[in-house]
Amino acid sequence: MVHKTLSLLVLAIFLVNLASADVLLNQPKAVYNINDMLDVDATVRATLDTDAFVELSLVCGGVSKMFYFSPISLKDAQEERINKKLLLSNSFLNGMLGDCIISARYEDETYSSQNFRISNKINLVLSMDKTIVNPGEKVKVEGSAVKENGQNVQGFVEVSVENALIKTASSVSNGKIELNFSFPDNARSGNYIAKISAYERVGGEITSSAEKEVMLSVKQSPRRIEIASDKQSVVPGQDIKFKPLVYDQAEDLVDGNIKVIVLDEKGNTYLGKVVKSGEEFSIKFEENTSFGYWIIETSAFGLSSTRGFEIEELEKASFEIVNDTLIVKNVGNVPYRKSFVVYIDGHPTNIDHSDLEVGGSRGKRVYVLTGNEAGIHNISIVFDDGAIETSAPLLGGVIGVQELRDQLSAFNKYPIVWVFLILIFGMFVFTLSRRVIKKKYYGYAPSKKEIKGFEKVSGKEEKAVEVKNLQNIKAVREAEPSLVLDGNKEEAGVVVLKVKNLADIGNNKIAMEAVKRAILSITNHKGTINQNHDGYTGIFVPSTTRTFKNDLTAVRVATEIAAHLNEHNSKLKDKIEYGIGINSGELAVKIIDGKLRFTPLGNTTTLAKRVADSADKTVLLTANTNRKIVNDVKTLKQGEYYSVGRIIEREQNKDFLNKFKERNKI
Repeated sequence: MVHKTLSLLVLAIFLVNLASADVLLNQPKAVYNINDMLDVDATVRATLDTDAFVELSLVCGGVSKMFYFSPISLKDAQEERINKKLLLSNSFLNGMLGDCIISARYEDETYSSQNFRISNKINLVLSMDKTIVNPGEKVKVEGSAVKENGQNVQGFVEVSVENALIKTASSVSNGKIELNFSFPDNARSGNYIAKISAYERVGGEITSSAEKEVMLSVKQSPRRIEIASDKQSVVPGQDIKFKPLVYDQAEDLVDGNIKVIVLDEKGNTYLGKVVKSGEEFSIKFEENTSFGYWIIETSAFGLSSTRGFEIEELEKASFEIVNDTLIVKNVGNVPYRKSFVVYIDGHPTNIDHSDLEVGGSRGKRVYVLTGNEAGIHNISIVFDDGAIETSAPLLGGVIGVQELRDQLSAFNKYPIVWVFLILIFGMFVFTLSRRVIKKKYYGYAPSKKEIKGFEKVSGKEEKAVEVKNLQNIKAVREAEPSLVLDGNKEEAGVVVLKVKNLADIGNNKIAMEAVKRAILSITNHKGTINQNHDGYTGIFVPSTTRTFKNDLTAVRVATEIAAHLNEHNSKLKDKIEYGIGINSGELAVKIIDGKLRFTPLGNTTTLAKRVADSADKTVLLTANTNRKIVNDVKTLKQGEYYSVGRIIEREQNKDFLNKFKERNKI
């Protein structure tokens, strides 16, 4: 009984000690963000006299960290208030986040506050003015950033697009986000992930943050067209392959249709078609396709590109034996001048013929073959690039080859009668036309009499008009490109001098004087000059030169200009970088106010300028001009153009031969 009483006494004493004081904790806010101030208010109220330590701790997810520890002595019914401001910094929390409580401990008793949360999150709301953008186009980002505790963010916002090497930042004030960024002008097309993050930072450490990802798409922007080709020139009868390619801002290929136009040497459309970008196509040119500088034009997506290529000269003929006749046709694109050998039963006959022209009746010859006796004979024909062998029935007589001229027309049989009738008709038409109209029309080529400056008038006025016209022609020294609607269509020789370092020598009086002296060769040969920003164009047309051999005149003038400039370069330090190009073609011309107004028909002048661009301190001419002066000038093929070797002075040779004949009584 004594032991039971003693046990009850000890238990009563223990219970009295547990109830000696209470700790009351204030209610914290529901959410705190890192770096917020936590205001802890605790009251210790004694129920008996007490003397012990009070301990306050932050407990989050089972991790506890004490932030207050102090002794308190109280008499019965006394109380003491504890107020502690706790900064929820990164250094204090050391990763403690989530659901938390404030724990108070006094005299081995523990008291807890209600739950609250500590967060490092930001609620981020964003909008973009576009999600599909062009390269180089700006994207506007707007939105709001509010911490989880309800306070507006005072911090920063960043946008980064890793594959596009984009990273930009801006400040966030009162939770408001406004930011612009743009993709590089050469960004590849496709989809990108833009990461947008907002954050607050204290002492170099991020306290609260949020991040969102937005998908953006960059459009493909076609930038240029390129025309690939397997060769620069093509022999008629062969193929040339082209591949048009469209590239975007990142030099990637673009799918789509491309319009292709092929222009011949005169600027006329030869072929038009539509192909896919990157699709290879070939063009086969017939053997009689005209030679010269051709152009292929491509266009797509508002872009265009041109590329030149050359149709080479092809001197070729076909040979066909039908019974006892040999038919020779020019199947190339230039006159056929080569001789060939006909073997009849092994007996050779060399055939030297006049030029077989391109196309028409003048591009064909018919020869009659005969054997030593009538019957079947072996026939072989050997020509420049092959031979044919056959047998055919021939008439007897003498072995030989005779050009057939028996199938004559009425004109051939009675030439005198036809010439007389043509003269009578011509006089009638001439008289009638002079009475009806004297006006010249566009496309009308002037006669040689007009070129010499004559205008037909009656009586005593004829001589005066002749002198006046000659003076007007001599006065024309300047040419000007213009739209000529009522002039003459004339064959022209065009010389272009391009001064390639004009920006460097423009203020050098000696060099510029050398250029001016050089171009005097143009007017000295009755040509006219058009000056442009980096050179001079010489125009030689019958209206001013009073000759039809203006292609040869252009070559002479070009070589004289080159000689002047080369002489300057050999003597002086300041060199003149130049190129001279020559081309032949048609111009519409008219003399107005002492100037030769001209309109190019085709690429007459533009091709001459292109040749001048290619020439380096030398003279180059087009295949068209080369064809016209081939009998008077020795030339050498230089890529797609020709350089001038030696001009054959035929007039001097003619005078020498005449004097030789007189001396030797030939």
